[in-house]
Amino acid sequence: MTTPFYKTVPALKQYIDRIGAKPSNFLRYVVREEIGNYYRELCVIKLSREGHVTVTDPTYQPTEAEQQAIKQAFVDRELPRSIEVRPAGVQDLLPMMREMQNGEPIYFEFYNQRTGNVIMVQQRINLPDGGKRYVPWSYWNDGIWRCMEPDHDLPFWKPKQSTHKSKIMVHEGAKAAAAAQAIADDPESTHPWAEELRQFEHWGMIGGAHSPHRTDYQELWDRNLDLMVYVCDNDAPGRAAAPLVSKHYKRRMARVNFDASWPEHFDLADPMPRGIKKRMKDCMRSCTWATEEFAVTPKRTAFKVSKAFADEWSTSTIPDAYIHNDLPRKLFDADQFNKWVRPYSDVEDTAKLLRRKEECLAAGLRYDPSSKSGRAVGGYNADFINTYMPPEIKPKAGDVSPFLDYLEHVFPSASDRNEVVRWCATLVCRPSVKMKYGMLLISETQGVGKSTLGSDILQPLVGEWNYSQPEAKTVCESSFNGWCAHKRLIVIHEVHEDYNSKGYERLKSTITEASFEVNEKYQKPYRIDNWAHVIACSNNKKALKLGMEDRRWLVPKVREQKRSAEEWRAFHAWLKDGGLQHILWWFEEWLRNNDMVFSGNEAPFTEAKQDVVRENYSAGLALVADELERLKEAHPGKSLIVLDFDLQTMVKNHLRPDKLESAARIRRVAKQVDWFVNERRVQIRAWQRAGAGRMQAITNDASLAAMPIEALEEMVTQGRALFVDASRPTF
Repeated sequence: MTTPFYKTVPALKQYIDRIGAKPSNFLRYVVREEIGNYYRELCVIKLSREGHVTVTDPTYQPTEAEQQAIKQAFVDRELPRSIEVRPAGVQDLLPMMREMQNGEPIYFEFYNQRTGNVIMVQQRINLPDGGKRYVPWSYWNDGIWRCMEPDHDLPFWKPKQSTHKSKIMVHEGAKAAAAAQAIADDPESTHPWAEELRQFEHWGMIGGAHSPHRTDYQELWDRNLDLMVYVCDNDAPGRAAAPLVSKHYKRRMARVNFDASWPEHFDLADPMPRGIKKRMKDCMRSCTWATEEFAVTPKRTAFKVSKAFADEWSTSTIPDAYIHNDLPRKLFDADQFNKWVRPYSDVEDTAKLLRRKEECLAAGLRYDPSSKSGRAVGGYNADFINTYMPPEIKPKAGDVSPFLDYLEHVFPSASDRNEVVRWCATLVCRPSVKMKYGMLLISETQGVGKSTLGSDILQPLVGEWNYSQPEAKTVCESSFNGWCAHKRLIVIHEVHEDYNSKGYERLKSTITEASFEVNEKYQKPYRIDNWAHVIACSNNKKALKLGMEDRRWLVPKVREQKRSAEEWRAFHAWLKDGGLQHILWWFEEWLRNNDMVFSGNEAPFTEAKQDVVRENYSAGLALVADELERLKEAHPGKSLIVLDFDLQTMVKNHLRPDKLESAARIRRVAKQVDWFVNERRVQIRAWQRAGAGRMQAITNDASLAAMPIEALEEMVTQGRALFVDASRPTF
């Protein structure tokens, strides 16, 4: 075995042995600390060709005497230089690699994509104990392959030919990078992240997770990338590498971290574990280095936000929020922002520095599904940040019979079901429309599937970040309303009778107002656009106190029978296996042939809503409704006429309420139970009542509603209609 160069130079050998360093090549040495199967680089020692020593840690600085002795030893000494070699030259290296291990060598060639030449070769040696060792090989200008790193910073492993993509993904090691590139190159790959991996060219950073400071970043900078993504191995050293890479790269960067769902030490050369549902983008976060140093005076420096970081982030004035431009739905306050970026910043208070960048300042926040996400210009040329982000599910034609079966089961009335579809299709496919009514789903039986519509179908179709499911107590009792800010769909899974009136009043503004003031804990209130739509579920018809004049709630009939557990499992499996894409496609097709809900539309009146309204009648109005139904039963086939004043008198005499029911409310109840009101004032002497003001006739015959009062009297006289004194009830 060849004697290491440093041992042939006594002065250098004495210094290197004293500090415990290991050679990487003629001019670079590393002090390492072993940590289990890993190591940590404590110091890198570099020598110039004149023998001048520089160190990354002053602790390992040579003494003055050592430095002078080393310089003297390098006088007139010519050392070889590493050079690139044609790919065919690697064949000359194979016998040397075979000596390192039994069998054919496993190795990776590191190419210069501009020249097509090999910069270095890395050999992987599998150890008997299951471990591995990586050995570098480089070619030198004296025509010799040497088992050492080249005499410049470490190159990246990369495909032999550039793909010219504007995004590069850097992996820890050549093996993981080569595996990821193979997935990206294979159009038939079934890897769950294949489509995302194809967006990138894949490179490998060698030297271990603790060697990013020895890497040649010029190769990346020369590509002028839109984005570089670093993939951390799933271990502590791997995760710790991202900030080091970011600090050296200093351009736009993100990182991919694997969590406890993946095995320890996992990288993309390993098979993806079963059951992983996360996409690659779900594991990704921005990690661009935030700051750069500049000279304030010749003797004093300070930090400012880097241009790359400033291009990524914005801050609003009201509220005081910090937003990544690619992810405007996620809002940070100053403290959260500083903690989030601290691993990638030289300072504690990065927020303070960002606020100094005028181009990063915005007047406030907006939430507008009809406009582009992120930075936008609002009125008076003031910048605003639109926090709305669209859903990611794309439509795909396919069989939707499981969804149609679900709808038919949960909503047995065809007309009600059609209105449910209209509301849902408008919500999902027409985000620029703010509907002015919500849906109230009521069934006395639990588990019939009414909550499934909101939480399992509509939530992913509008985007889970545009969705919230507050408890009824939060909606009705809390003064904080963050649950409806920056949201398109609110699902309240159980509205109790206890919140009957309060729930209706609290949700009124959420359904109809164009904007509202956001009130959240520890935050100054601010006004935001209101695009929230509400689905409220309950097992009680008194969940919300709907009045006869209500126009804010669609109440479809909900079936009381449950589906079997097997049917539900099959339906949810279908949803996860492309069903949501098919539903989205079907909604869009449905709207081609049917009207959507327009902003000015009121909720259609349904039989189920009538039941809810009647359930919420006062005792007096319930008495009126019951009496009118009894009259029709007592006189089948007859055209009946009663006076609103007589019904009012009946309530007064029978219930003796503290507050008299108004004639107007009595007339509205009559309309609810399919009676008709003659809008003309009663002027017939025989029908006059002492102390009565304006009286109106109520009839069960629609043809009588438009007749003059005199004609009604004539019909009664002729026996073609029956006048009933309703002040004397039939019960």
